[in-house]
Amino acid sequence: MKRSNKAVQVLQDLQSADGFVSGADLARRLGVSRTAIWKLLENLRAEGITIESRPGLGYRFRRAADRVSAPRILAGLNTKWLGHEVLSHQVVDSTNQGAKDLAAHGDGGHGTLIVAERQTAGRGRLGRPWQAPQGRALLFSLLLRPRLAPGAVFGLTMAASVCLARTIQETTGVAALVKWPNDVFAEGKKLAGILTEFSAFPDVINYAVVGIGLNVNQTGNDLSRLDQPATSLRQLTGRRLDRVWFLGEYLSRLEGALEAVERGDLDALKADYDRLSLVLGRRVRVTGVMAPVTGRAVALAADGTLILEAGGRKIEVNCGDVSLRLDSDPD
Repeated sequence: MKRSNKAVQVLQDLQSADGFVSGADLARRLGVSRTAIWKLLENLRAEGITIESRPGLGYRFRRAADRVSAPRILAGLNTKWLGHEVLSHQVVDSTNQGAKDLAAHGDGGHGTLIVAERQTAGRGRLGRPWQAPQGRALLFSLLLRPRLAPGAVFGLTMAASVCLARTIQETTGVAALVKWPNDVFAEGKKLAGILTEFSAFPDVINYAVVGIGLNVNQTGNDLSRLDQPATSLRQLTGRRLDRVWFLGEYLSRLEGALEAVERGDLDALKADYDRLSLVLGRRVRVTGVMAPVTGRAVALAADGTLILEAGGRKIEVNCGDVSLRLDSDPD
């Protein structure tokens, strides 16, 4: 569904109205028949949106179910291009895989959003599964087609993680921090994960997919089933959040950061990443394709390379297939 979809326009009209809007007025504004308006309203109701109808008065928006539906997302967007095409699913294997399938067939424009209520094969880095109960997390991927060299792709991850931490801080007051290379933590527990994948020619990427899983409304019982300490915005704030509202807040912040990455203007973004880092200045242990290394994280390069200081020497760690633990993390 695209931003220009008439169902989205009907929902925007009803949400912005003070009271009832007649079917004739809606039909005139959209240039369609009243029968078409009725069908559009039925489509919105099927998405969990409650619209009251009253003879002689017309229609009035009442409320929307806590569902990450395309019409709700599009009706609340405040971006120039990001997320203006949305594919929403109740259940999907993986939103990242869905985005890659789109790209493989030449479909999906720059900024297409794929969102799901539940994933059956969601995953993070190193093939780790990402588990979330249906209807409580934000699970989405963005298909991007920026003109970037393969070596600059980490800028997309940096933009996604910085903007996610900032959105959490600015909308909820939760002190979210970024754990290199792709996680967002709060109070020492994992709150979100980001997985960036891309297809590239020798000197420029063909497309990139940035996938995000954010724990929003999970309870302590939901999170106790995971294999690592995790938390949710509900646990941290004591209240349920409207996931569609939060997604709109996030996309509005992310859009400018993605444009800065494509321009190569990374100074402000890099400064924010360093400021929000959970890792810099701390002792860490890195394991993976290389021998395990323990040292103090002293710097991060723009390409995602983490620089450790150990035994009086500097060690560069690529953000590929490695796992990082803070010195205080459990074994």
